[in-house]
Amino acid sequence: AVAEATCDFDLVLVNAGSSAGSEEYTAHIVGELGRLQVHGIASRPGHPVILGMLQCAGQEGAPPRDVPVIGVPAYPVSAAQHASLEPQMVNLYSALCADRLLFNSDWNRRTFIAGVERLLRRLPDQVPPGLLALLAEKSAVLPVPVEGPAEVTGRSSEVFDLVWNHRWEYDKGPATLLAAVTQCVQRSLPLRFHLIGQQFRRRPAEFARIAKLLAARPELLGSWGFIEDVSSYRALLGRAHFVLSTALHEFQGLAVIEAVLHGCRPLVPDRLSYPEWLAPRFRYPSSPSQPEREGERIGECLARAVGDWSPQSADEVRAQAQRFSWSVLGPCYRSEFERCRQQCLLRSSH
Repeated sequence: AVAEATCDFDLVLVNAGSSAGSEEYTAHIVGELGRLQVHGIASRPGHPVILGMLQCAGQEGAPPRDVPVIGVPAYPVSAAQHASLEPQMVNLYSALCADRLLFNSDWNRRTFIAGVERLLRRLPDQVPPGLLALLAEKSAVLPVPVEGPAEVTGRSSEVFDLVWNHRWEYDKGPATLLAAVTQCVQRSLPLRFHLIGQQFRRRPAEFARIAKLLAARPELLGSWGFIEDVSSYRALLGRAHFVLSTALHEFQGLAVIEAVLHGCRPLVPDRLSYPEWLAPRFRYPSSPSQPEREGERIGECLARAVGDWSPQSADEVRAQAQRFSWSVLGPCYRSEFERCRQQCLLRSSH
């Protein structure tokens, strides 16, 4: 779709699909089809912003031309920014033009509808009636598929490996992560920490403090920083016991789902999309404005999890995560594509 758009337009804007983790689709596509020139700018959230160039063959003897491609996050508003009206209007216009709206979680769908409702209150008079009902009617939830290995291996019970596999950015809760690591060190929990998210030139100060804390206890530090090799990353997931999320913002939690499918037992905040598929025992109480309190809760939960560790607990939640596999979601995607095809045929017949 991106390649086709470059032949029809002078500029291509890709909304969503832009992140900074292993599920960074837009950057991969732009890099494969053309030149990825910028991946991240100095704004929040700006690290996932993408600028690339794709070459389009000239038509009727015209020379080839370069078409800029810009990728932006799906939700370009942060606490450090004033809420800009323009990108919100782009999202609204796109949603109104679409035949079908698919969200990767019900949390994503609900927050989008609620955001549109707030946006409409800011607009002047003459807002067409029934917009919210129209958007809700043509919306549905269809998660992004995530594949895991056919089988998982056993884990050692001497030292427990904990993975935190997120971008090193403010919206992934570094303050809570620092508080959690501090709690675990103070409790002398037999954990080895693997902080393996992608890093950027600017990173939250909490990571330097975590590094200093773990440098004093080198036996507690495992992998540090982004793991370039996918097979090495998945091998780590395959031997880790726990995956931790401290996220303040994410719509599906692909990194956690991937780790769970590799056999990790999750510990996630009781917010965002996680209550949709994870039982309460895998969630710690949510208090995002109080990272120290969340860190204490994480320490308590990990102490219990280490004490009653068994492979069966991870197998149970791994079975629940199979709902995100392509074997389950593939038929749903085909059904949605066929639905859109039928709608297009119906319009063209009139």
